[in-house]
Amino acid sequence: MSKNNLILLDRIADWKGGSGVVVSWGDIIVPSGTLSLPAKTQEHAVSLKAEFLRWAYELGKTEVKGRSLISHLRIFDNLSFWWLTSVAEKPPSLGGSIFQTFKLRTLEKIYLDKGCQGLVYRGDCELLHSVLKTWSLELGHSYKWIPCSPGRMMGSSGDFGRKLIRKLPHILQGIGWFVKQGVVRWRHAKLAQPSVEKKDQVTRLAIVTFFPNIDIKQAEQGIFRSKYWKGLHDYLKAEKLLVDWVWFYFGSKDLSFKEAVEFKNELNRKSDGHQRYFLLEEFLGCGGLWKSFALYLRLYRKACGLNDLQKAFCFSGSKINFFPIMQDDWNSSLFGIGATQNIIWAVMFDSMAQKLPAFPCGLYTWENQTWERALISAWKRHRPESKVIGYQHSFIRLMDLRLFSEPEAYEGKGIEKFPVPDVLGVNSSTGLKWMRESGYPPQKITRIEALRYFNLDGKYGCFRKPIVSSGRKLLVVAGILPEEVRFQIQLLKRAGEEGGLGKYDEVWIKPHPVLMLDPILKDLKPNFKFTIVTRPLIELMEQADVVCCANSTGASLEAAWLGVPLIILAAMDSMNLNPLFGFPGQSFVKDCAEMLAALENPRPIEISRDYFFLDEELRSWKNLLEVAELSELS
Repeated sequence: MSKNNLILLDRIADWKGGSGVVVSWGDIIVPSGTLSLPAKTQEHAVSLKAEFLRWAYELGKTEVKGRSLISHLRIFDNLSFWWLTSVAEKPPSLGGSIFQTFKLRTLEKIYLDKGCQGLVYRGDCELLHSVLKTWSLELGHSYKWIPCSPGRMMGSSGDFGRKLIRKLPHILQGIGWFVKQGVVRWRHAKLAQPSVEKKDQVTRLAIVTFFPNIDIKQAEQGIFRSKYWKGLHDYLKAEKLLVDWVWFYFGSKDLSFKEAVEFKNELNRKSDGHQRYFLLEEFLGCGGLWKSFALYLRLYRKACGLNDLQKAFCFSGSKINFFPIMQDDWNSSLFGIGATQNIIWAVMFDSMAQKLPAFPCGLYTWENQTWERALISAWKRHRPESKVIGYQHSFIRLMDLRLFSEPEAYEGKGIEKFPVPDVLGVNSSTGLKWMRESGYPPQKITRIEALRYFNLDGKYGCFRKPIVSSGRKLLVVAGILPEEVRFQIQLLKRAGEEGGLGKYDEVWIKPHPVLMLDPILKDLKPNFKFTIVTRPLIELMEQADVVCCANSTGASLEAAWLGVPLIILAAMDSMNLNPLFGFPGQSFVKDCAEMLAALENPRPIEISRDYFFLDEELRSWKNLLEVAELSELS
């Protein structure tokens, strides 16, 4: 093979050697002389993010039949379905397709920087092959595909049944989702008929929140206390404010949907009327189903005419068209489960906004997902006198693309207006800084107390201690992803073989609640002694000398706040969604050498004391919920 060739390998183990620039598509750990595309992509993640945000904005402005794509996909007077598509939402869970797109852009830059004149792909992904072949033809360069075991698809995962469902036409997938919801949820939910009062006589907040994630012990006593809102419950009760809670149910091992209905009914029976409880599904009657069906047909007709947009799936200045990588997500958004789900959510919120007052304001848990945009537009359609407040309940992650948009996206008018809350409450100094720097409208952002993190109040740096030279205790906090746990255990195993655990007398492994570690540990057979622990993290962190966190877990943020020396693993073949990514000088361990160095000289990660706003008096919340303050914010 020519030395001017770039040789792209699905996995480095597939390669027997040869001349050229060798790049591994999926491995983060590679031998000397080989480039890891995931690692290189992580190095340029921030600039790639900017490119992607710009591209997504320009795609929405693309002309379709004499108007923008946003206008073309209008479903309500003030809502375009564009904002409900996966491309506009940009979720990190998109089967990894956004990160795969980032990798393609990085590959293109490597190819051009190295002066390559030909491309060899050894691997099994037909989608990737399609992209690379078209790109090579565009360049006029040679291309060769060497399959290993044909038939594997990029990002495929899950059991056989799930894979089979994904092979169905998207319209059938959407119908299947619809039927499943009818069986699992809608048959248990009766149409909500809240008492209706004159608009000028009603002062009743509406709070739309994820459910359950509640205090189960209190729930057993017939008390609703959401972990998202915690101390705000006490304030609402003390002030005797009238509140309508609308639960946005997601699957949970704690409460099935049927049990959630029963819990809601019990709360309403016991309520004195100050607080009422609803499930979102109660706002979908027969009329809503017919309306959803009509909107789906309208969307389907419009989406069928968008085939020409495929050529727009290309970054400015790039010749790689990545539509095949995002095609499945795109089609699901417009024809399949994504389309069906988002239309029904939009219809349910439309019905809810008509029936519940939401005055002086409506609040919701903000993650900038598609359902939130449907909710915002519904409130603004039917409750223009009310303020819409988004509560950023968790933490801002620099590479969670859902949270960010091209600054120009916020300048749209009419149907092209991006649905954003009137006020976005952000719970940390870093979050405020990143949101302001991103171009989010500054007049719509305010500080808010971090309700979920008051267990950290008064504990800043309280576990900071000198690093002992021997007898250390290592706490390993596992993530939810099996491949991530394998990576974590494998690195520790290799480090142990190199003597890296010599200063550690005890290794504790804290598993994620929903992931069984036994099969992974049995397969990898770690050569170091360890103990599986289940006690609360904060207790374990107090006793540990060093904490080693998987990339995906937010426990790393708590460890940094508490002052415990911290090791964070790199993301594997995925976006780095750790909340500490972007902090000055923060590094992420990706191989044995880096793990050995981190174990030898662990150090705390410095974050500011006001990373979380933890005012026990909830002054920001109280000001925000007072009608006078709301008027000043308008």
